[in-house]
Amino acid sequence: MKKKVDRDKVARLAGVSSATVSRVFNHPEKVSREKRETVLEAAEKLNYKPNLNAAILAKGIHGRILLLDNNKLLKYDRSNSYYYSWLYVDLLNQIRDVLKNTMYELIISNLEDLRTQESKDLKDFDGIICFDIDTMEDLDPVIKSGVPYVFGHHVRDMPLVERIYTDNYYGGYLQARFLKETGHERSIYITGLMDQLNAHKERFDGFREVYTDKNIHVINGIIGKDGGCASALSALDLIRSGEYRSIAVVNDLTAIGVYFELMNKGIRIPEDVSLIGYDNLPFTNLLPRRLSTIDIKIGQLYRQAAEQLLNIIEGKRSDLNRSYKPDLVRGRTVADRT
Repeated sequence: MKKKVDRDKVARLAGVSSATVSRVFNHPEKVSREKRETVLEAAEKLNYKPNLNAAILAKGIHGRILLLDNNKLLKYDRSNSYYYSWLYVDLLNQIRDVLKNTMYELIISNLEDLRTQESKDLKDFDGIICFDIDTMEDLDPVIKSGVPYVFGHHVRDMPLVERIYTDNYYGGYLQARFLKETGHERSIYITGLMDQLNAHKERFDGFREVYTDKNIHVINGIIGKDGGCASALSALDLIRSGEYRSIAVVNDLTAIGVYFELMNKGIRIPEDVSLIGYDNLPFTNLLPRRLSTIDIKIGQLYRQAAEQLLNIIEGKRSDLNRSYKPDLVRGRTVADRT
């Protein structure tokens, strides 16, 4: 069997280092013309075939995709931002997996950096994926740049932009429907920042699709683990009276605070009160009982966003305004009271 010619053999024939051969095919601008010609001649004699990516890069056909982050968590929930790092791990893995066989490298930046630079810098990129950017003020420089873009994931009410969004309204509806189907006629709803975060308002609106306002007791407190603890204390009397036997929470991290504070006060979950969160954070399965929650499937969502962006860049027809529906994760914190 004929042995495959590798980079080292080309280097020996050309009288250069293996690293120089790599630079010729990946970053030819960093190698002198004389050395480039020597390496390419040796490669031709040996019938050396670099991988497709390197070959295209050698011709200068390569580019950059920008992942633009809103840094919203640092603004609204800085103390708990560490716990949300799974969002980045999941979505980055999916985006990188889509881009790995293309000529695009992924660059990560945020809105604060963008505001300190000239907007024309966006034109240095071949495409932009926007993470958690949900106001027209923030979207405007991206749209005006003329660079292909896709927005995700909290952009339900922006119908004229390229977007793939999670349906927060439907997720809130799933929370409420699950509680109602398991015999909970009334529910406490713990949330926060509804006047500032569209996603939280949409989740509550979906919840109200099932429950009338008179059957919901809303606690609009502080999001995050500590905020959940405080909200749980506010709900204690309602729970102990037996008036409310279920709690829906706007996100999992706040629900974790609720869970531990109620447990510390002798309230059993789900025997005394059922609890359902939202987001499907991976560490919720470390609770004494696996949290019932809503899975926003953020990795899959941004995988589709990356695929859609590549289609736009390549001039293929884009499926504008794609909704990505979350799923119910039943867990073990909601009792069947039917």
